[in-house]
Amino acid sequence: CKEILSYLIKEYKYGNKVTGKMLETHFQGMGYGWDRDVIQLVLAVLLRGGAVEVTYQGRKYRNHTDPACRIPFTKVPAFRKASFAPREPIDLHTLADAARHYEEITGKEVDIEEGAIVDLPGAESMEAFLQTVEGILDMPPDDCVKTLAGEGKTYKELRSQALQLAEATSKENLEIIKNAGNAIKNIWPIVAERTDDEKLKEKAEELSSLLASEAFYKSIEAIRQASDYVFEAYAKLYGKIHQERTNIYDEAIQAIKGMPEWAIIAQDPAVSTQEQEAIIRPLLARACHDLDLHESAIACTTCKASIAQMETDIAAKDAIVDQAIKKLQQTAAPGEQIERVRVSKFLAGKLETPEDVEAAVNELKAYLLKLIASGTKIVLE
Repeated sequence: CKEILSYLIKEYKYGNKVTGKMLETHFQGMGYGWDRDVIQLVLAVLLRGGAVEVTYQGRKYRNHTDPACRIPFTKVPAFRKASFAPREPIDLHTLADAARHYEEITGKEVDIEEGAIVDLPGAESMEAFLQTVEGILDMPPDDCVKTLAGEGKTYKELRSQALQLAEATSKENLEIIKNAGNAIKNIWPIVAERTDDEKLKEKAEELSSLLASEAFYKSIEAIRQASDYVFEAYAKLYGKIHQERTNIYDEAIQAIKGMPEWAIIAQDPAVSTQEQEAIIRPLLARACHDLDLHESAIACTTCKASIAQMETDIAAKDAIVDQAIKKLQQTAAPGEQIERVRVSKFLAGKLETPEDVEAAVNELKAYLLKLIASGTKIVLE
């Protein structure tokens, strides 16, 4: 009991607020190695003996018979958040300390919008601070004086942090933080799978670390720069894949328009312009010439395609083109059954002997004869 009480008295004189978490860290460390249960038991004995008081969720407890005061001694999260202080009568020195801390704490009103900080690092400590201040207002005068005198330094430090948080939650800074969160959660995972750039990886790690820090409000400019770096890398990657997809579908469209069947439907008055466009619409949709990737956006506002979707489009190009060609052939020659046969499908692989060549040719021949027998016209590719 003596060690814990001495520690509380020493910190109390320095104006520091002592939480259960601080006590747990100190007395489980070098020189002690106590279990948390032992620390809680000692504090409970001190509370029963009138030597200490406990504050939890803004309320101060001195009487061990109060059921609410038992929560910090039975639940670990509550114990770590609760604060403990030595209990002693008010003297002139205490009154002076209380007055000084009160002047320092109330030097300027801190107005923080709860919704603005709820998802930011440090929000939990600010919430606890506000609850504590509200609890002090409800205390009897002597308790209020003792709390200000004993823990005023801690409140002053938290108030300073609150002021900086208030500045950090300006409209402009909140937008920077929001974009940075988007960069880490949504943008970086996409880039990370497709890059070996070590500098970029370092920037992403730096950004993640800054956003997780309770002192993030001191690094707004660094957060903005790291976030911009990630977005610039994403925009470059997106633009490259977007252009590649546009190029291959442009080539496919021109190839289809160069086919004899296209010339037939183009000269056929029975086939409208809308019907012609419908044939190649799946290709046109993927040949986006108006890249519009807004700052912090994840996709082009014109085609709305993600990087994964564009990569899929590129890989599926042959299948999409085949469907368009079949539709073109059906439009140009209704009723005719036409099949385009890729010779490479049968002659793929390594042919090393005359026997290999003969076997491949025979397989192709057999397939073509089967199509002819069914009345299907063949176009070799």
